Amino acid sequence: MKIEVQFWGALARLAGETRREVVVEEDATVADLMRVLAQDASICHCVEQCAFSIGTDIVPLTHTLQDGDQLAALPPVSSPGGSADQAWHTKRTQFHGAGHTRT
Repeated sequence: MKIEVQFWGALARLAGETRREVVVEEDATVADLMRVLAQDASICHCVEQCAFSIGTDIVPLTHTLQDGDQLAALPPVSSPGGSADQAWHTKRTQFHGAGHTRT
């Protein structure tokens, strides 16, 4: 099935594009999509740090994708010393670890 991924911030600069159509297997999850995106050497080191959203909802890695979904890949925002990046990573880990699902 086909998924459209929209890249933002530094991820768009590294990918050299703002949108990409990605083909994934039926019943693929966001984690599966991340593995496909990580095959691109230009963004592989960033993908695991991204959050993904559908519309205005951040979706967990366990979220099952549907054909035609449009996801935004949201890289962390960094600041001097990395404090914002570390805080974001902590919140993302808590969110994904809590098993949140999109409603």
